[in-house]
Amino acid sequence: MRDPPKMKKLNVKIRNGFNILKKITMEIRNFIENKADILVFIPILLYAIIFSYYTLLKHYTFNSYAWDLGIFNQALYTTLYHGKLLFSTAELFMHPSGSYLATHFSPILFTLLPIYALYPSAELLIVFKSFILALGALPLYFLVKEILKDRKAAFIFAVAYLLHPAIQGSNWFDFQQQIFIPIFLFSSIYFMNKEKWKSYFIAIALSLTISEHATLAVLALSIYYLLTSNIRKIPYSLKTLKVTRETSILITVLMCLISFYISEYIKGLFPIQPKFIEMYRALGAYRVLGFKGESLILLPIYILLNPGKALNAILYDYTMKLIYIVLLFGPLAFLPFGSKITIVTFALLSPFLVSNYPAYYKIGAHYPLYVVVPIFLAAIDTLSNRTKKDVNSALKIIMAASLIFIISTSPISPMSNPLLESKVLWYPLTATTMVVSSEVKDLHQLLDMVPKDASILTQNNIFPHVSSRINAYVLPPSSITQEQIEILKDYVRDLINKSEYILLNIRQKDYWTRFTFNEVLSSNLFGPYAFTKWAILFKRGYEGPTQITYPNNEIVFSTKDFNLNFGSMISDASSKSGSVAFCPKDSKQGIFIYGPYIFLPNGVYNVTWRVKFGPHGEGHLATFEVTEKFGEVNIAKKYVYGFDVESKVWTNITLTFGVSEVKSYVEFRVYSRGAADISVDYVVLRQISGELKEVFVMKTFNYMDLKVNGKVTGEGILLRSSTGGEDAWSFWYGPYITLTPGKYRVTFNLKVTPSPNPNDRVIRLEVTKNHGAEIISGVDILGRDIVGNMTSSGWCKIKLEFSLDMLAEEIEFRGVDPSRKHDLYLAYILLEKI
Repeated sequence: MRDPPKMKKLNVKIRNGFNILKKITMEIRNFIENKADILVFIPILLYAIIFSYYTLLKHYTFNSYAWDLGIFNQALYTTLYHGKLLFSTAELFMHPSGSYLATHFSPILFTLLPIYALYPSAELLIVFKSFILALGALPLYFLVKEILKDRKAAFIFAVAYLLHPAIQGSNWFDFQQQIFIPIFLFSSIYFMNKEKWKSYFIAIALSLTISEHATLAVLALSIYYLLTSNIRKIPYSLKTLKVTRETSILITVLMCLISFYISEYIKGLFPIQPKFIEMYRALGAYRVLGFKGESLILLPIYILLNPGKALNAILYDYTMKLIYIVLLFGPLAFLPFGSKITIVTFALLSPFLVSNYPAYYKIGAHYPLYVVVPIFLAAIDTLSNRTKKDVNSALKIIMAASLIFIISTSPISPMSNPLLESKVLWYPLTATTMVVSSEVKDLHQLLDMVPKDASILTQNNIFPHVSSRINAYVLPPSSITQEQIEILKDYVRDLINKSEYILLNIRQKDYWTRFTFNEVLSSNLFGPYAFTKWAILFKRGYEGPTQITYPNNEIVFSTKDFNLNFGSMISDASSKSGSVAFCPKDSKQGIFIYGPYIFLPNGVYNVTWRVKFGPHGEGHLATFEVTEKFGEVNIAKKYVYGFDVESKVWTNITLTFGVSEVKSYVEFRVYSRGAADISVDYVVLRQISGELKEVFVMKTFNYMDLKVNGKVTGEGILLRSSTGGEDAWSFWYGPYITLTPGKYRVTFNLKVTPSPNPNDRVIRLEVTKNHGAEIISGVDILGRDIVGNMTSSGWCKIKLEFSLDMLAEEIEFRGVDPSRKHDLYLAYILLEKI
């Protein structure tokens, strides 16, 4: 039995321990509450650093765009270093002035110039955006603390703001001036509540410099606050020149109207090309509604006059629009619906909800920044009428809801991928799917080869990386009408003429990439300067060898880079890649794997397929081809027969070829005859030389290319039977090709049964030209030649070399005067230049 006094002492110690722990907890809580003003900078700083990192990585991996990061970077650069007025080349086809002020009245951009001058680049704008959006939490924090008189509530609202899908989604997309909306609007509302009118008007004035659309957001909130204030005080306040809440809001409304007028006037100073006026006004976003007004300010009137069209427009993609509303209001536990301020939110949302443009009603663009402020103001207003206990309960729900929503929607969360795949989110990709691949590094290597001051034409996702110069150009976006296309053809030709370098990524198969590529090739003004797996850099006047950016001049293509016509992707532990393209035996005949559609500059190349065949006979198993222009033109091909390869063993099939000019949309295809299982592990392209003095490719010829006096077996082998009764002098002949001067080797793959005696005459092999009129070379093949070159498969390779002093036409490789005592087989003929 335990001693009671000892138990009593133990209980006292435990009780004292709990009291100490409770005291420490209270001290921490008091410290947090008293120092919350400082602590709020911790989540702000964490957010800014994390999103700076991931958005920089997004930019580095070529997932930022000319629209809008490239435009803003070039506009600031040309203003700072060339004295231009926010000039960018991206939309010269639409507004020839090139000034961004023709698109939006955004004088706020001029305030960025001192900061931009520190490090003039797209990267600075990316980091700046993350910090400005994060700092929007600061005035929100002080506003909540002022209204709810609760530091903890203020801190939770600041964190909820940083976790809100609208903020993180907007942060994920390039750079826009709308990033200033939260920090300026929250500041203005805070100063209004504190009645610090000088600071209030500074914040309002800055808000009005963001854009004419931001002005509408300020106007909507101002009208709400004006209507909910004591309007009867206004005449007296004006008469006594007293600055009150009511007069300040009234002045704000007048400022908005004046600002909107000025913005429309300034924009009107810059002429717009008439053929692109609908694109300029983004009227395609209201195709379902049918709105074609000159300004969004006319949209509410149009909606009221056309309720049927408005209903159809709202119902268009209504599921996504409902999800969008949930994603906006859900993180705040739908508390905004308890406030009349939500009327303002839906007034600002209405242009987006009647649109058919997905970016307007999905998380991922900057458009939610127009409504995020009234959403938070409505939530604060709802809680301002509740008890302390209710507020604390609501704050817990807000934190839980914010965490749930942001985990499932944040661009840096792996849990958002399902929503991205289902197209609920408008992200190009998420942080978890970004890969700094060798292709990304190689494309940066190409960019490093372009001088910093050189003019360059490129594509949408590459333009931001070259936009810190006045002479960087980007291909136009897709057009709607044929008339626009014809105008843009001349526009793109002009861009080509202005450029010293042209950088294209062939994976982008859009109209203007293909058009530019064809124009460059047909002009003969540019030479291929360097290339990677997917991109090619042209340089004006360049005639030297084309550089490949890969080690050992090799590019490896995995099966993921190809397309399957039939067959499937399977796991194979014996392969190097782990996953292979598989075509089963007895499948249909045809191209089973094709792609990857690359540019191929002039030069000499080896292409090697790593393949494995299942059990097979000795006949034709597959054809390996190099083609261009989506398979329309054959560059080179090689037939593979069963006697050439072992079954169930990985084998390299290599084809050598040369091209004298840039080839487009080149494929490395495999044609299956269904005679065996075929597995493809990967394909290696190796540049032997960046120059080609003379075009020649390794060629193979079989029953599809030759004429035969005999039979073609089911395995694709030519047969001259000793008992077949054929009396023709020739066994095979053809294929009638043209060869340039040089030395050649031709290899005949033959089999003879039964095995001939050494002195038996088997067949005569000849190389002729002019349809057989002139014999270039010939040899009588005896039994000893067959037996001496025979492999374990029973097949032999008979080689014949010949030289040409001049161009020769109608060349044929024929087998004549065959033995009547033996069955003769020909699989294929291989021609090489030596």
